[in-house]
Amino acid sequence: ICLVDVETAPDPCRITVVCGNQTNLLKAFALCWKNLAPDIEVGFNVLQYDWRFIVEKVKKLEVLEWMFNQMPSSLEKITKWQYQYNAIKINDIPFHSKYLKIPHLQIEYGIILQKFTPAKYSVNLHDLQKITQQ
Repeated sequence: ICLVDVETAPDPCRITVVCGNQTNLLKAFALCWKNLAPDIEVGFNVLQYDWRFIVEKVKKLEVLEWMFNQMPSSLEKITKWQYQYNAIKINDIPFHSKYLKIPHLQIEYGIILQKFTPAKYSVNLHDLQKITQQ
């Protein structure tokens, strides 16, 4: 499923839903999450960005309560998800990461890519795309 806010070229590998604006896009995301109810989330930068961004954006757009009422958990449980700030190690290099603790398994492509990429190379979404297309 590909949720977009504006018209885009169709992709035969995905169902594309044009939402028209950011609020509708986030609402569509909540409805997809409700119906799919994944136990595992796989993505690039999901630990450091995606959920934190979504929570902050729906608060700003004033649809937080509506959105999380659509999701398969209670608002009370979701508001107890807390931002965590911990030291982690990748390739023996310690750094701190801020993330949102949520009740499902997240698999982070970015960390996996860093683990298997020589230190002299940068790691970004473009690199990941090249590797996964091989």
